[in-house]
Amino acid sequence: MGLRRILVCAALVLGFGAVTVPAGSPVANADAVDCVDYLYWKHFDGFIISSACGLGEDGNVRSCQDILAWANVRPQDVVEEACRLAAQP
Repeated sequence: MGLRRILVCAALVLGFGAVTVPAGSPVANADAVDCVDYLYWKHFDGFIISSACGLGEDGNVRSCQDILAWANVRPQDVVEEACRLAAQP
């Protein structure tokens, strides 16, 4: 039973790995890593920071700013710059 389960899992992984993206798809250029790196060098890090930067990357800049303010990221200029970096195309 265990070997069958492993083989089925391997087949699924290989099958999903072979799926390609169509040629006309938009490619996201925004990167939450820029936001996380910027905040890391300002001595802020953690799961909440990463989540807020991910929201900024998705275009939810206001949510990004609100969560960073809730996470006690100060001053406000740092919050705005971090979320701007995350949402930047």
